[in-house]
Amino acid sequence: MLAYNKTTLENLAIHEAAEEAADLNLISPQKETEIKTHYMVDLYSPNIFVRIGLGLLTTFIVLSSVGLIGFITNFSSPLVFMIVFAGGCYAVLSYVTATKKHFNSGVDHVLMLATIVFFTGAFLEMMPKGVNEDLLTSAFVGIISLCFFLRFADSIMAIVSFGALVVFIVNVGIYLGTSAKIILPFIMMAFAAVVYFVCKKSKSERMHVYYSKGVFVLQILSVLTFYVAGNYFVVAEFSKEILPGSANTSLPLLFKYFMWAFTVFIPLGYVATGIKYKDVILCRVGILCIAITVLTYRYYYSILPAEAAMVLAGMIICLGAYLLTKYLKKSKGGFIFENVKRRKQETANLEGVIIAETFGQSKATLQQETTFGGGSFGGGGAGERF
Repeated sequence: MLAYNKTTLENLAIHEAAEEAADLNLISPQKETEIKTHYMVDLYSPNIFVRIGLGLLTTFIVLSSVGLIGFITNFSSPLVFMIVFAGGCYAVLSYVTATKKHFNSGVDHVLMLATIVFFTGAFLEMMPKGVNEDLLTSAFVGIISLCFFLRFADSIMAIVSFGALVVFIVNVGIYLGTSAKIILPFIMMAFAAVVYFVCKKSKSERMHVYYSKGVFVLQILSVLTFYVAGNYFVVAEFSKEILPGSANTSLPLLFKYFMWAFTVFIPLGYVATGIKYKDVILCRVGILCIAITVLTYRYYYSILPAEAAMVLAGMIICLGAYLLTKYLKKSKGGFIFENVKRRKQETANLEGVIIAETFGQSKATLQQETTFGGGSFGGGGAGERF
């Protein structure tokens, strides 16, 4: 299923682990070079600025091709036009990944997105009248982007797939009627929880090393979606849109209390759980959700003028950041304030790093033991001195 060689992706993870270890002064730059030399990677993955440039260039080429072919054909057959361009973009994508070894280069991102857009356009052209276009289109985009994620291990495709599946679930809830609309927040919470725990479980699988970045993104999205699905503002405002006759009525009192409790305590639970289990995702998303909770409360209950509330919130945040920075100068329970990269233990093949180090040490030891003196063969009389 993967378009890339699995050994190459494993070697890429070893390279990332070696770079991080070198940044933390755990290994020397020479050892990092030895590891990278021993575990070769032939993938083309430029820096972020080059990726943006290549992505913009590819977008320009695709749009220019669409305009030129459309001008020549006058878009006489939209279905054929969409299918041809979708097939062409996918063919070029397969070529640049298989032959040119592009991996997260910007070119592959744009070609994947263009392929999905053209295939979706062809799908809409073939769709019969009277069907739920939003429901079927979101399902189609979710499936095809998930296939692209599994084949090309692309984190952008993971985001597109997750978003499309969220839209699909919402459309299913709306399509099924009032009862499904009422429990739609809980359905969305269940979906987000399933995605999160599947991603957590996948870390123990060998395949995780190939999809680590995408899985990391999916964890963030699932944790954030779980909170947003139960946020009071989202539930109240969305209910006014999809439930008939609810625009001028409020939520039931018990349901209202539950949603407010969810809105307030879930972010705190995220932070507490993240601290307990050393989960950076939960900590950071929890802090973001706390900010959303404050904004939600401020939307319904005005205690201070907006300007004073923002100034006070900024002062509290700055003071809290300063105190935490001072407190975490020394490690506290596994946390420390230090300018180091995030440890990617789940993506690093540490066994490979150790093997590479062993090979480097063995080679150096062998050279030292076989040097007895003059000559070109250990000094065994081959030189001018014995």
